[in-house]
Amino acid sequence: MEQNQKSICFDYSHNNRLQIENTAYADFIHFLFTSSYAVGKITTGITPDKLKSYNVLVLGSPFESFFTPYEIEIIVEYVKKGGGLLVIHDDGGDELNETNVNELTTIFGFKFNPDMLSDSMNYVRQQNRPIITKFEKHYVTTEVEEFVHASGCTITVEELLNADKNMEIHILARSGLNAYTKNQKEEEKDNPNVPVLVSVNYFKGKVIGIGNLSILSSLSSTYGFNAYDNNTLISNIFNWLAFTLESEGLSFENKMVSVPLNYALYIWMDNLIEKKEWQNFGDLMNFSLKHLKDHYDRALEESKIIRKQLQELKKKQKKEAKERAANLDRERKKSLEEIEDSLYDLLEENQKRDKDAIKDIMTALKKYDEGEPEK
Repeated sequence: MEQNQKSICFDYSHNNRLQIENTAYADFIHFLFTSSYAVGKITTGITPDKLKSYNVLVLGSPFESFFTPYEIEIIVEYVKKGGGLLVIHDDGGDELNETNVNELTTIFGFKFNPDMLSDSMNYVRQQNRPIITKFEKHYVTTEVEEFVHASGCTITVEELLNADKNMEIHILARSGLNAYTKNQKEEEKDNPNVPVLVSVNYFKGKVIGIGNLSILSSLSSTYGFNAYDNNTLISNIFNWLAFTLESEGLSFENKMVSVPLNYALYIWMDNLIEKKEWQNFGDLMNFSLKHLKDHYDRALEESKIIRKQLQELKKKQKKEAKERAANLDRERKKSLEEIEDSLYDLLEENQKRDKDAIKDIMTALKKYDEGEPEK
């Protein structure tokens, strides 16, 4: 393993929906590998020996499977000694997914609720894809202005009666003022400012809890990994869980960071490294930054122009997305109105036929009553 390279382990032993071979998460997995993380998996139960080689354990939406008390004890001890833990749940929490994740997370001060979050005002195409914009200042939320919490559950932060000085929990993101939740009985409840993302410092380790598996998806650009600031948030989460400046002995001359790269530039850089023209991405990036430093004034003016163009493009994309959503709503309403008109026309036609039939029957009865023979 290269110096400073960190390893991430995905749990497969609890019928987890998140699996690195699944093409539905291709962009997320590509991010992991291009960020120089070593990636592995546990397929037959969590043990101390299996965890000792990894810096971060990912519990990616367990389904119809339960953690044993021994596994929970192992995971807690792993975090306590400095491991990073990412717990990802999904719509309905433990109840719908038939698991016992909360037996683990309550030890860290939070639990996932058996619900699904929606927002009546701030959402992407569907109300169960709310846009989250309320954040606590933290490394994990750096440069994150908004992310999509699609078809996800909310979180309750437990009131710790015997608070431990070795444990600290933060609510990093909350729902908006127009948020509401639905339980499994489809009962709605107003739920503004409810937690959707939490971080925990537990002894020497760290924990992140989020009830939204869709944030890692490659299936949609409107709510998945590449939507809004979703990928920035995910990058921050893994960096925070995997790296600690003090323990790594990193200085400002040797600091691990994660930045979004233009894809064309990334391919170009990757080709240069494959040709052995550069040793690694770090050397190439440091040379680039040195060149930037030497030509900073000119580069700054060019950068301002590019940033302005990118900001305008982002605004345009958001405006187009809102217009598309509005058009879809209008088309849906128009279709509903057309269906309603057709039903009214059909009803009127049926009523008219019924009236004519009744009239004919009454005329026949009257003639019969008057003794007039039927023809």
